[in-house]
Amino acid sequence: MIINDYTHKNEYNDLRENYLQQSKIISGLNTDNYEKIFTKIINDGLEEKAKLNKNGIIYNILVSYATKQFKAKILRQPSQYHIPYISTTNLKGKTKIIRTPDAEIKFRLIIGNYFELIKKLITNNQSLKTLYIDLYNGNTSRRCHELCAKYLQKDFNIVTAFIPDIFSNMLFLHSFQQNENIIYDLSNNIIWNTNTFYNLVTPKIVSEIPCEQFYEDFKNNNVHGNLKDYFMNHPKQKSR
Repeated sequence: MIINDYTHKNEYNDLRENYLQQSKIISGLNTDNYEKIFTKIINDGLEEKAKLNKNGIIYNILVSYATKQFKAKILRQPSQYHIPYISTTNLKGKTKIIRTPDAEIKFRLIIGNYFELIKKLITNNQSLKTLYIDLYNGNTSRRCHELCAKYLQKDFNIVTAFIPDIFSNMLFLHSFQQNENIIYDLSNNIIWNTNTFYNLVTPKIVSEIPCEQFYEDFKNNNVHGNLKDYFMNHPKQKSR
Protein backbone atom coordinates (compact mmCIF):
# COMPACT_ATOMS: atom_id res chain seq x y z
CA MET A 1 0.00 0.00 0.00
CA ILE A 2 1.30 3.46 -0.97
CA ILE A 3 0.64 6.11 1.65
CA ASN A 4 1.05 9.88 1.25
CA ASP A 5 1.43 12.80 3.64
CA TYR A 6 -1.65 14.71 2.45
CA THR A 7 -4.59 12.33 2.72
CA HIS A 8 -3.09 10.29 5.59
CA LYS A 9 -0.90 12.80 7.42
CA ASN A 10 -1.03 11.26 10.91
CA GLU A 11 -0.65 7.70 9.66
CA TYR A 12 2.18 8.83 7.40
CA ASN A 13 4.11 10.44 10.26
CA ASP A 14 3.57 7.42 12.51
CA LEU A 15 4.65 4.98 9.81
CA ARG A 16 7.75 7.00 8.96
CA GLU A 17 8.78 7.08 12.61
CA ASN A 18 8.17 3.34 12.84
CA TYR A 19 10.36 2.73 9.78
CA LEU A 20 13.12 4.88 11.28
CA GLN A 21 13.06 2.88 14.50
CA GLN A 22 12.99 -0.42 12.58
CA SER A 23 15.99 0.78 10.57
CA LYS A 24 17.99 0.99 13.79
CA ILE A 25 17.12 -2.60 14.62
CA ILE A 26 17.87 -3.86 11.10
CA SER A 27 21.22 -2.07 11.00
CA GLY A 28 22.22 -3.27 14.46
CA LEU A 29 23.48 0.22 15.26
CA ASN A 30 22.55 2.07 18.45
CA THR A 31 22.71 5.59 17.06
CA ASP A 32 20.44 8.38 15.85
CA ASN A 33 22.76 9.08 12.92
CA TYR A 34 20.54 7.83 10.10
CA GLU A 35 23.22 8.42 7.50
CA LYS A 36 25.28 5.72 9.22
CA ILE A 37 22.22 3.52 9.71
CA PHE A 38 21.15 3.65 6.06
CA THR A 39 24.72 3.16 4.83
CA LYS A 40 25.06 0.02 6.98
CA ILE A 41 21.72 -1.31 5.72
CA ILE A 42 22.67 -0.68 2.09
CA ASN A 43 26.14 -2.19 2.48
CA ASP A 44 24.56 -5.27 4.06
CA GLY A 45 22.06 -5.61 1.19
CA LEU A 46 19.06 -5.11 3.46
CA GLU A 47 17.34 -2.24 1.60
CA GLU A 48 14.24 -4.30 0.81
CA LYS A 49 13.84 -5.40 4.42
CA ALA A 50 14.18 -1.79 5.58
CA LYS A 51 11.89 -0.61 2.75
CA LEU A 52 14.44 1.95 1.56
CA ASN A 53 13.81 3.77 -1.70
CA LYS A 54 17.04 4.20 -3.66
CA ASN A 55 16.03 7.26 -5.69
CA GLY A 56 14.34 8.81 -2.69
CA ILE A 57 17.60 8.54 -0.76
CA ILE A 58 19.66 9.98 -3.64
CA TYR A 59 17.27 12.93 -3.91
CA ASN A 60 17.47 13.43 -0.14
CA ILE A 61 21.28 13.43 -0.27
CA LEU A 62 21.37 16.05 -3.02
CA VAL A 63 18.81 18.22 -1.23
CA SER A 64 20.78 17.95 2.02
CA TYR A 65 23.88 19.17 0.20
CA ALA A 66 22.05 22.01 -1.58
CA THR A 67 20.39 23.25 1.62
CA LYS A 68 23.57 22.96 3.71
CA GLN A 69 22.32 20.19 5.97
CA PHE A 70 25.74 18.63 5.55
CA LYS A 71 29.03 20.07 4.36
CA ALA A 72 30.10 20.02 0.72
CA LYS A 73 33.34 18.20 1.60
CA ILE A 74 31.30 15.13 2.52
CA LEU A 75 29.72 14.86 -0.91
CA ARG A 76 33.06 15.61 -2.59
CA GLN A 77 34.47 12.40 -1.08
CA PRO A 78 31.55 9.93 -1.17
CA SER A 79 33.69 6.79 -0.72
CA GLN A 80 35.58 8.22 2.27
CA TYR A 81 32.36 9.30 3.96
CA HIS A 82 30.44 6.19 2.83
CA ILE A 83 27.68 8.15 1.07
CA PRO A 84 25.21 5.50 -0.18
CA TYR A 85 24.62 5.07 -3.93
CA ILE A 86 27.02 7.91 -4.87
CA SER A 87 30.09 6.72 -6.80
CA THR A 88 31.86 9.96 -7.72
CA THR A 89 31.11 13.68 -7.77
CA ASN A 90 32.35 16.84 -9.42
CA LEU A 91 31.07 19.88 -7.54
CA LYS A 92 33.36 22.44 -9.19
CA GLY A 93 31.76 25.15 -11.30
CA LYS A 94 28.09 25.95 -11.64
CA THR A 95 27.03 22.55 -12.97
CA LYS A 96 27.28 19.85 -10.30
CA ILE A 97 27.77 16.26 -11.46
CA ILE A 98 26.82 13.26 -9.33
CA ARG A 99 27.52 9.77 -10.63
CA THR A 100 25.69 6.73 -9.32
CA PRO A 101 26.14 3.16 -10.59
CA ASP A 102 23.09 3.73 -12.82
CA ALA A 103 23.15 7.36 -13.91
CA GLU A 104 24.90 10.70 -14.17
CA ILE A 105 22.91 13.45 -12.47
CA LYS A 106 23.55 17.11 -13.28
CA PHE A 107 22.06 20.09 -11.46
CA ARG A 108 22.84 23.66 -10.40
CA LEU A 109 22.37 25.54 -7.17
CA ILE A 110 20.24 28.67 -7.16
CA ILE A 111 22.64 30.16 -4.60
CA GLY A 112 25.92 28.27 -4.38
CA ASN A 113 28.13 30.55 -2.32
CA TYR A 114 28.46 34.01 -0.81
CA PHE A 115 29.76 35.59 -4.02
CA GLU A 116 26.79 34.27 -6.00
CA LEU A 117 24.49 35.66 -3.32
CA ILE A 118 26.04 39.14 -3.56
CA LYS A 119 25.93 39.08 -7.37
CA LYS A 120 22.25 38.17 -7.39
CA LEU A 121 21.43 40.79 -4.78
CA ILE A 122 23.12 43.44 -6.91
CA THR A 123 21.89 42.40 -10.36
CA ASN A 124 18.39 41.03 -9.73
CA ASN A 125 15.03 42.43 -8.72
CA GLN A 126 15.02 43.48 -5.08
CA SER A 127 11.77 41.58 -4.56
CA LEU A 128 13.90 38.42 -4.66
CA LYS A 129 16.30 39.62 -1.95
CA THR A 130 14.65 37.71 0.89
CA LEU A 131 14.49 34.49 -1.16
CA TYR A 132 18.19 34.63 -2.03
CA ILE A 133 19.23 35.31 1.56
CA ASP A 134 17.02 32.48 2.85
CA LEU A 135 18.46 30.11 0.24
CA TYR A 136 22.01 31.03 1.19
CA ASN A 137 21.26 30.52 4.89
CA GLY A 138 19.47 27.21 4.30
CA ASN A 139 16.14 28.53 5.60
CA THR A 140 13.84 27.34 2.81
CA SER A 141 13.30 23.65 3.57
CA ARG A 142 9.65 22.52 3.81
CA ARG A 143 8.42 25.83 2.35
CA CYS A 144 7.87 24.63 -1.21
CA HIS A 145 4.20 25.68 -1.59
CA GLU A 146 4.80 29.10 -0.02
CA LEU A 147 7.87 29.89 -2.14
CA CYS A 148 6.31 28.74 -5.42
CA ALA A 149 3.33 31.00 -4.75
CA LYS A 150 5.39 33.97 -3.57
CA TYR A 151 8.09 34.10 -6.25
CA LEU A 152 6.23 33.70 -9.55
CA GLN A 153 8.14 33.42 -12.82
CA LYS A 154 6.80 34.35 -16.23
CA ASP A 155 6.20 31.37 -18.56
CA PHE A 156 6.61 28.85 -15.73
CA ASN A 157 4.03 26.57 -14.16
CA ILE A 158 3.63 25.71 -10.50
CA VAL A 159 3.63 21.92 -10.44
CA THR A 160 2.46 20.03 -7.37
CA ALA A 161 3.16 16.33 -7.23
CA PHE A 162 3.78 13.40 -4.94
CA ILE A 163 7.44 12.36 -4.96
CA PRO A 164 9.27 9.50 -3.20
CA ASP A 165 10.24 9.63 0.44
CA ILE A 166 13.30 7.66 1.58
CA PHE A 167 11.00 4.69 2.26
CA SER A 168 9.62 2.75 -0.69
CA ASN A 169 5.86 2.94 -0.04
CA MET A 170 5.72 6.58 1.08
CA LEU A 171 5.14 9.71 -1.01
CA PHE A 172 5.17 13.35 0.05
CA LEU A 173 3.55 16.37 -1.58
CA HIS A 174 5.98 18.80 -3.16
CA SER A 175 5.66 21.93 -5.32
CA PHE A 176 8.19 23.28 -7.81
CA GLN A 177 8.23 25.64 -10.78
CA GLN A 178 8.69 24.19 -14.25
CA ASN A 179 8.84 25.09 -17.92
CA GLU A 180 9.66 22.77 -20.81
CA ASN A 181 13.35 22.45 -19.96
CA ILE A 182 14.00 23.71 -16.43
CA ILE A 183 12.73 23.05 -12.93
CA TYR A 184 13.27 25.48 -10.08
CA ASP A 185 13.12 23.37 -6.92
CA LEU A 186 12.85 26.56 -4.88
CA SER A 187 12.67 25.21 -1.35
CA ASN A 188 15.64 22.94 -2.03
CA ASN A 189 17.93 25.49 -3.74
CA ILE A 190 18.27 23.39 -6.91
CA ILE A 191 17.83 24.05 -10.63
CA TRP A 192 17.20 20.79 -12.52
CA ASN A 193 16.96 19.85 -16.14
CA THR A 194 13.35 18.72 -16.41
CA ASN A 195 14.20 15.24 -17.73
CA THR A 196 16.83 14.72 -15.02
CA PHE A 197 14.34 15.55 -12.27
CA TYR A 198 11.58 13.38 -13.71
CA ASN A 199 13.91 10.43 -14.20
CA LEU A 200 15.12 10.70 -10.60
CA VAL A 201 11.89 11.16 -8.68
CA THR A 202 9.14 10.15 -11.18
CA PRO A 203 6.63 12.68 -9.75
CA LYS A 204 2.94 11.82 -9.68
CA ILE A 205 1.44 15.13 -10.76
CA VAL A 206 -1.58 16.47 -8.92
CA SER A 207 -1.84 19.91 -10.54
CA GLU A 208 0.00 22.13 -12.98
CA ILE A 209 -0.91 25.82 -12.79
CA PRO A 210 0.60 28.61 -14.92
CA CYS A 211 2.15 31.24 -12.66
CA GLU A 212 0.07 33.88 -14.45
CA GLN A 213 -3.11 31.98 -13.62
CA PHE A 214 -2.15 31.66 -9.96
CA TYR A 215 -1.53 35.40 -9.85
CA GLU A 216 -4.98 36.08 -11.29
CA ASP A 217 -6.61 33.64 -8.85
CA PHE A 218 -4.83 35.29 -5.95
CA LYS A 219 -5.66 38.81 -7.14
CA ASN A 220 -9.34 37.87 -7.53
CA ASN A 221 -9.52 36.19 -4.09
CA ASN A 222 -9.95 32.73 -5.61
CA VAL A 223 -7.21 31.15 -3.49
CA HIS A 224 -9.07 29.79 -0.48
CA GLY A 225 -7.68 27.98 2.54
CA ASN A 226 -3.99 27.14 2.70
CA LEU A 227 -1.78 26.86 -0.37
CA LYS A 228 -1.33 23.12 -0.07
CA ASP A 229 -5.11 22.64 -0.30
CA TYR A 230 -5.35 25.03 -3.24
CA PHE A 231 -2.63 23.22 -5.19
CA MET A 232 -3.91 19.78 -4.24
CA ASN A 233 -7.51 20.45 -5.24
CA HIS A 234 -6.86 22.35 -8.43
CA PRO A 235 -8.26 20.55 -11.52
CA LYS A 236 -5.89 17.74 -12.37
CA GLN A 237 -3.62 17.93 -15.39
CA LYS A 238 -2.11 15.14 -17.43
CA SER A 239 1.38 14.20 -16.34
CA ARG A 240 4.27 14.23 -18.80
